[in-house]
Amino acid sequence: MFANFYFPYLIEWDSENLYRYFIWLLHDLAWMGSIAYLGLKDKVSWRQSVLGQLFCIPIICINAFRAMDMGFNSFNFSIAPYQFIYPVFETAIVALCWMPIFVYLKNKFFVKPQTA
Repeated sequence: MFANFYFPYLIEWDSENLYRYFIWLLHDLAWMGSIAYLGLKDKVSWRQSVLGQLFCIPIICINAFRAMDMGFNSFNFSIAPYQFIYPVFETAIVALCWMPIFVYLKNKFFVKPQTA
């Protein structure tokens, strides 16, 4: 969300399409650190914290690969993996973040109360 505010300025500043991938890599590292902190402080479940970090690792790797590909050789080997891997894992992270709400709603509306 923070990136939406400065994205036009980043695109204007980074005309060579190189540094934006490192900045997005730093965003993902910051997100991994914050979700790890929240997992350690029991603000989110440990399973959700670990899965969120595992889902973020391919995104970090593809951002680094894309930056190296754009910066050093410009062969654009990374276009196809970037267009596939990035959206899949970003969608998985968003679904993982919304999962507690879905579980709550499922338990509230679809689980029958047990009588004693």
